[in-house]
Amino acid sequence: MKAKLLFCFFLATIFLGSCSKEDDIITDNGLSYDTIKPLDYFPAFPGSYWIYDNNDTLKVADQYQMFIFGLNEIDPAYYDTLLLPKLESSNIYNTDDSYGFVRRYEITAPSGAAYIQGPIYRGILSTKEDSIFIYGPSIQGHYPMAKTIKVDTSIYIGSKEYKNVIITIHWDDACISGGYGNSPEDCATLREYYGKDVGLIKREHRYYPNETLFTIHFELVDYYINK
Repeated sequence: MKAKLLFCFFLATIFLGSCSKEDDIITDNGLSYDTIKPLDYFPAFPGSYWIYDNNDTLKVADQYQMFIFGLNEIDPAYYDTLLLPKLESSNIYNTDDSYGFVRRYEITAPSGAAYIQGPIYRGILSTKEDSIFIYGPSIQGHYPMAKTIKVDTSIYIGSKEYKNVIITIHWDDACISGGYGNSPEDCATLREYYGKDVGLIKREHRYYPNETLFTIHFELVDYYINK
């Protein structure tokens, strides 16, 4: 039991230590909570929105929303309350939910996910090239994984050029752990593009291993960042 508590304390120290205190907002109950603001490659500021050519719209609630998370769902001592951006109509990320909360480059996992370190652990990108991160909750014991394969590149969507773009790929870790010598690039089924001060600008997919080429899933049509 003592070892378990020390482990939970270790996780809490790492996770909460990464949440640098930014703005404190006094809520209706008179308490003050940390507000975790968005970062450059996913600027989900309240009131912002993104419109894609597949008729999906991703938008952010007009105000930061209170969210309670825990690293250990059994022991309430490891819970904390933050004020976070709330994504609405977020079918872009959470197909099982109509919303999700954003903590920098992480989004709350869909309802019913087998949370390992609390509800916020689903990474959407990393700004470091060649870095690997977990993209989603476990599915039958296998994790959707992701890797940043390019930073500081440029792409065109139509006639518009987006600079300072990060490119990530996604795959199921079972593809690599199966012992066939596959690389993340071999197994990738999804590719995403994030523009600095814009957010998600493009998503491509392919059905590995039947397809070798990626096809466009959607591209950004219009957006507004409410900084």
